[in-house]
Amino acid sequence: AQDEFVILCVARFQSVKNHHGLVAAFSQLAMQEPKCRLVLAGSGPLEQDVRRQCGDLKVEDRVLFLGEVPYEKLPAVYAASDVSVIPSLYESFCFAALEAMASGLPLVVTDTDWVPHLIGGDQGGRVVSKDRPAEMARAFMELLSSADLRRQMGERNRREAVEKWGWTSSAQKLLALYESKVRGKPIS
Repeated sequence: AQDEFVILCVARFQSVKNHHGLVAAFSQLAMQEPKCRLVLAGSGPLEQDVRRQCGDLKVEDRVLFLGEVPYEKLPAVYAASDVSVIPSLYESFCFAALEAMASGLPLVVTDTDWVPHLIGGDQGGRVVSKDRPAEMARAFMELLSSADLRRQMGERNRREAVEKWGWTSSAQKLLALYESKVRGKPIS
């Protein structure tokens, strides 16, 4: 519904992606806020376990499982969301985070090595401990409570994604790498 607070997670259902921690955090938020919804895009070996957990925590009616979403339809999924979450226990470079940033969304991410740097720490969202669902729930509540904060973070993320990770920037970085190889000098 238009007045719902929608949290999106685009990830394969495997243990490293930490859907169980995310659902635990969402269930805590759902107890406080009736107009929130969790949308899970992806598939994988743990999907049925996560569905059972949603039932056990009595949030199955507020969690939407989209399955595999074709790439060309993902922009509409991001556009229908208020916040994106990367709840991973480990994450290297994360395209789902960049997609959410390019879509102008704030993010809630776990304290993995790389993703917090993408969002500039608390500039583009909130960084939470990977093993503390209550902390993640508090971050969701903070973002739910302030449309202005979500807008500011989303604008920052969009700018960052376009300027540092867009096609032009990527092409310039690749060209600089090739030029450094031709000259035999490392790039700075």
